[in-house]
Amino acid sequence: MDGKFMNTEILETSRNLIAGFLVSRRKELGMTQQDLADATGLGIQTIKRMEDAKFWPNLKQFLIVCHALNAYFFVEEKEGKGDYAKMMRERWTRKGDAN
Repeated sequence: MDGKFMNTEILETSRNLIAGFLVSRRKELGMTQQDLADATGLGIQTIKRMEDAKFWPNLKQFLIVCHALNAYFFVEEKEGKGDYAKMMRERWTRKGDAN
């Protein structure tokens, strides 16, 4: 992969972080996978695959799921000074990465 793009390990970590959040938030709300599928209009298999980190949801699917889970999705600059940016830098940046 070209150095300008995230490496495979970081992408896999990201997908697993997203999946873990979806599962924990759904359970926190007392929802089943079927409840989430019903609330989003997505198929149960799509919800299962998202939660199992088996595929990348498209942005529309991800935003629909976030809305159903009463959660926000936001983007912050990599060099931002906020706590979230700092945490993500620590989690995703390794020496020598072009990220």
